[in-house]
Amino acid sequence: MKVALLTPALLAVWCAQRAPAASTKAPTFAARRDYVSGYSNNTVAVGDTNGDGIPDLLQPSPPSVSVLFGNGNGTFRPGPASSIGIYGAATVVTDLNGDGIVDLAVAGELTSGGHVGLGVSFGNGNGTFQTAVFYQAGTDTQAGGLVIGDFNGDGILDAVMVGESGLWLFAGEGGGTFSPPVLTPFTGARVSNLDLAAGDFNGDGNQDLVVVTPTGLAVFLGNGNDTFQSVETITTPSEPGWIATGDVNLDDRADIVVTFEFSAYVSLYIWGPQAGALPLPPTCTCRVRPRSQ
Repeated sequence: MKVALLTPALLAVWCAQRAPAASTKAPTFAARRDYVSGYSNNTVAVGDTNGDGIPDLLQPSPPSVSVLFGNGNGTFRPGPASSIGIYGAATVVTDLNGDGIVDLAVAGELTSGGHVGLGVSFGNGNGTFQTAVFYQAGTDTQAGGLVIGDFNGDGILDAVMVGESGLWLFAGEGGGTFSPPVLTPFTGARVSNLDLAAGDFNGDGNQDLVVVTPTGLAVFLGNGNDTFQSVETITTPSEPGWIATGDVNLDDRADIVVTFEFSAYVSLYIWGPQAGALPLPPTCTCRVRPRSQ
């Protein structure tokens, strides 16, 4: 996996201003605040890294991670940088070992250009993180998106990563440890750190996956036992950019939101009315543009 050169960059933060509960007025935002992060990376994560109950900002800066501590009023102050030993961008912040302290799961590699896999870095509770434990994903050399969830119903978090060979599932064993990964072969993924999302699309209680391809989306319905059904494909109007999932129409099933490369449009895919049905054609395609003041 190639890692871009790191140069000084800015993190921009906008704080939403609260509107009355019954209001349908579009939200507004306070003036933007910029923070020098020291790295050019398009990934940022949020989590309470020091246990003060205030969200902090984390930015991967391979092979380290940098923290900006939250002040509780929408502003941030410089925090520590920890060398975790993983070259990667896709990062999930969550408590992996159950000690009440957020940890890091990173899709990446131990050395630039080496084999990729899952890196698990435990938090110390003060904004710093330990050197990652590494779980190699076969002989793949490209790491893409990463999601954390319970894919077998045992109450323990698992991890799924995209590589050039397909989907690598690392079954959680408890205490923040993972089993060697199992591969679901799939060679059509566009391997980047923004190409994977999870959700229960068909309402069966199992976690499913959606993967970005150069021509659309690939959906893997979960069986609830760390395995997935045959891939179902969705062709999009143009090459997807970022994807996100969430229940936007309150039918207890996750929907898919897609942005497109070099486009100001966003499409929404809502799952079909019948159990197991593929998403309907885009429910809406909206142009995103700044509001005039």
